[in-house]
Amino acid sequence: FTSTQEGPLLTLLFSSAQTQHAALARIETFYEAPAEKGGGKYLSWATIRAEGRQICRGYEAFNFPVEIVRRWIGEMRRAEVGEGREQASDATGPWYEPFCNAEERYLLEYLASLGAVDLLTSEASQPDTKPAQPSAPPTYLISSLSSISSTSLPHERLHALYHLSPTYRQFVSSNWSQLSAKARRVIEHDLSLRGYDERVYLDEWQAYL
Repeated sequence: FTSTQEGPLLTLLFSSAQTQHAALARIETFYEAPAEKGGGKYLSWATIRAEGRQICRGYEAFNFPVEIVRRWIGEMRRAEVGEGREQASDATGPWYEPFCNAEERYLLEYLASLGAVDLLTSEASQPDTKPAQPSAPPTYLISSLSSISSTSLPHERLHALYHLSPTYRQFVSSNWSQLSAKARRVIEHDLSLRGYDERVYLDEWQAYL
C-alpha cells in the first residue's frame, strides 16, 4: 500500500482488494461487527476458516480508530500467548508472527514505525515510548482501493471527522434526535442488515448521507 498522513488521519491506498482485505478485515470486524459476528473479540484465522465465516465480504474501503488496533493487538496477545508472558520475540521471530498473515504483519509493523502501536506488550494504551517522528502518530485510519479512491475516500473521511471532532459528533447526534422514531427504526434496520453493530449506527448513518 501507499500511505499519506494528514494530522491525525492516516490514509492507505491498496492496488489489490485481496491484499486490503487480508490486512484489515479482522481488525474491522473487531471494531464494527455485532458481538455475535465477532465484534469486540479476537478471531483467529483458524476460527474463521473452521466456522466458514465471511468477514467484511465485498468491502472496498475500511476505517477505524488506531486505538482499535491497539485493543486488537492486546486481545490477540491474550488469546494466543496468554497473560503474563512479555517476551518480545523468540528464536523464530516476533510473538505475533504465527498469528497474523503477511499483510497484517506489514500493517502492524508500519503502524509501530509511526509510533501508533506498541508490538512489544499486550497493553491497549498508547505506547509510552515512540520512535522519533516528524509529526504526532495518527489516531484514525482509513483505506481504499486506489481505483475507486475518488468516490470512496469522501465517505471514509466522514468517519474520521465523526471520530475526531466532538463538535461534528454533537451535530450528528442532534440531527439524529430530530428524526421520527419510525425513521430511526428504518435506518437502524437497514444498518443491521448491512452487518453493523448498534455502537456505530450514528457514525455509519452520517457517512452514508
